[in-house]
Amino acid sequence: MSSSHHQNPSHAAEADENNHEEETFLDPNETVEEYSEDHHPDQDHPMSSDDDDDNEDQDHDMLLEEVIVDDSIQGFFLHTSPIYSVALYENYAATGSGDDLGYLWDVTNGEMILKLDGHTDSVTIVKFSFDGVYLATGGMDGQVRIWNVAEKKLVVALEAGDEIMVPHQPNPGFLGES
Repeated sequence: MSSSHHQNPSHAAEADENNHEEETFLDPNETVEEYSEDHHPDQDHPMSSDDDDDNEDQDHDMLLEEVIVDDSIQGFFLHTSPIYSVALYENYAATGSGDDLGYLWDVTNGEMILKLDGHTDSVTIVKFSFDGVYLATGGMDGQVRIWNVAEKKLVVALEAGDEIMVPHQPNPGFLGES
């Protein structure tokens, strides 16, 4: 008499699911390039780490070759962050920066005339009045500050409540192009 082993069909289905992982196939339309598995020792393998070394050497060589020569006539070096705005009027230059400061400069010698402080966020706009008497600074803190250039002092500080953005306007006015 032979004994045969009978398995409950539901248990067989569970066992079959546990033994087979879901198979994933690569869609041929998603491939960019194919490489054969035949690898010759004198050829570079596409995933070789030598490529990374070569790129690092090239990057290093490029950095050594890039020599930046500063041939500027004048520089305004007190800012500690990128400068977002520059305005010119006669021998004056005004700059506004991400360091929450503006500066008024003498362009003939590069000396700082006035530190335009009081902003609590980046100074994104500096503009002279049409006659150069006043200088306005505006920033991401929502403030507009008006300075008297000749007296080198703050005249008025205005709170707009949001960041100040002034579009480019070719028409002269208080904050117009000079």
